[in-house]
Amino acid sequence: ESEQSGNECIPHPDDPMINLAWHSAVEVEKRKHVVSNDSKAIFPCSNQTVIKFAKNTERTIFESAGSKSEYYSLVKDKLDRAPKQLLEKAAKRLRE
Repeated sequence: ESEQSGNECIPHPDDPMINLAWHSAVEVEKRKHVVSNDSKAIFPCSNQTVIKFAKNTERTIFESAGSKSEYYSLVKDKLDRAPKQLLEKAAKRLRE
């Protein structure tokens, strides 16, 4: 499956430092997919720095969400904002 082949170089997400009851309802492979999507949204040709950032971001969201549905909602919000934030940062750098 082509979707999975893009995840081959993505390491498994870090274990949460805080364990909530709903965490067991989210498979590690789904979290790995989230890390992959985060890194692609941030930078399409991801390198290890971007992947590390995406893993940290995903773990923070995973730990702070109060439920599985909130987790997916926060991930979606982050993915929706990431490209816009990158463009804003790039534009800011160009102005400086």
